[in-house]
Amino acid sequence: MEPTNGLFIEKKSGYVCISLPRQIRHEHTLHIQGRIEACIDRTGSRIIVDMSSITDIYSVIVTILMRLRECVADCNGELFLVNVSQRCLQQLKLIHLDKVLTILKNKNFFVEK
Repeated sequence: MEPTNGLFIEKKSGYVCISLPRQIRHEHTLHIQGRIEACIDRTGSRIIVDMSSITDIYSVIVTILMRLRECVADCNGELFLVNVSQRCLQQLKLIHLDKVLTILKNKNFFVEK
């Protein structure tokens, strides 16, 4: 399996829109992170992560989100999660990531594939 199979990154309307793959293997996190970081403008990018394909929050997802959050913060950018399922939202709340990540309630936002 290609490490970034299912990863979509697109720049549109002043945002970097990212759709994460449904399945991410732990050994692919650095490759995925590298692909994402290559698209981030170092002067304040606004990043939208479409979570619609994610059904559960595993440690690999937490790792990617926290590394991305750190990278975006270093660039004075903004990071938003969209299309977060109720189940994933509950899991994010259990580990208090809802306090450090901006989760938008807009269910109509999507990354065109």
